Amino acid sequence: MLNSQYLSLFQQSTGIADPHCDPCAIARKAARFARKIASEEFPGSIPEVDVTFHGKADARTLPLVPSYLMYILMELLKNSVRAVAEQHQLGSPQAPVPPIVIRVASDESQVVMDIFDRGGGIPFPLQQKVWSYMYSTRRGTRGAVDSEASEATPLAGFGVGLPLSRLYAEYIGGSLQLVSMCPVQTVRTACVPVPGEV
Repeated sequence: MLNSQYLSLFQQSTGIADPHCDPCAIARKAARFARKIASEEFPGSIPEVDVTFHGKADARTLPLVPSYLMYILMELLKNSVRAVAEQHQLGSPQAPVPPIVIRVASDESQVVMDIFDRGGGIPFPLQQKVWSYMYSTRRGTRGAVDSEASEATPLAGFGVGLPLSRLYAEYIGGSLQLVSMCPVQTVRTACVPVPGEV
């Protein structure tokens, strides 16, 4: 972080932190990128992503490091988009693809972002494994979860997305939680404190 800040100061006067970062704008940007990546593997099954803000208008922007928030949201949304697309293809491909919903709530001290998807959930025995490095839930065969069955792509398969996202969140004083409501929906929550607050 210090190296990035130092190098950034040579290119722009503000450094890597944005004192008026809009989490909703970052979420929309991450959603566009995740949907674009997924469209190459799942044409016709890509869910829309709805972003809503809940809170006071004057707390909508806060000082954050946009690149860290973008990385965390990208990894979470790639997982959500892939899960929903796979679930849709396994179920009724003619039915509408259920959307992913991102709720952003913030005040003067923190921002909480909930990502809701209907991707089928994660089986209970595998829930702790998703935080392990080099473990991937990428599906190798139809409906089966296998960490070694298929090659990694930009969308999934490297096994570092969730562990690194949680590490980034904790590094800046936040947290990352995953709640699987198998088989209905999964909630991914990122909580990031505002710098200088306890």
